[in-house]
Amino acid sequence: MFLFFTTFLFIFQSVSATVRYTPKQNTTTKDIYFIRKSCNMTEYPDVCFTSLASYASAVHKSPGKLAKVSIAVSITKAKSTAAYLSTLSRSANNNIISECVSFVEDAKDDMKLSLRQLRSMLVEDAAGRRSGKTFRGLVDDVRTYLSSSLASEDTCIDGLEETGQEGVIKNKVSDSVNELIRITSDALTLVTLYANNGAPPPPFSM
Repeated sequence: MFLFFTTFLFIFQSVSATVRYTPKQNTTTKDIYFIRKSCNMTEYPDVCFTSLASYASAVHKSPGKLAKVSIAVSITKAKSTAAYLSTLSRSANNNIISECVSFVEDAKDDMKLSLRQLRSMLVEDAAGRRSGKTFRGLVDDVRTYLSSSLASEDTCIDGLEETGQEGVIKNKVSDSVNELIRITSDALTLVTLYANNGAPPPPFSM
């Protein structure tokens, strides 16, 4: 019964992550093209597009908004991954999975810090209150937080390999965390694109 339930939960997560995109009424072709073009520059373009295309009208060709949405999607994925792993851990009484839950929670916390930083930057950018030089330093902080998230996720996978975990449970944990890694990796790439293309112009001086 436990394996049936966890298998169903994992399949539901996977289908939710890969379901085909249906455009919203107010989404334009240009908005969709911007998402596709940006995602094509990531390591996992199909995962990127599937997870972000429904936000095309809100992003509206803005590298900063796309980066913000991608981090928010990563946080949502981290939450569902942690919940799924917690269910596996309690039912299988497996300490290695418990450690993975902690690593995913750590990753989620760093994602939240990156999102908070990026939101603040976007508000200030809209008000024209920051120079390009300062922008570069702050966006590097966002990337540092996301890199730390990836490191935590990778540590979970490394722990599974080092302890010689095998079987269905290991595969479920590995597949779930690797899905999260792909989404986080794409978010990091989109933040880098924002760093390269979204810096506000320097203030005008006489």
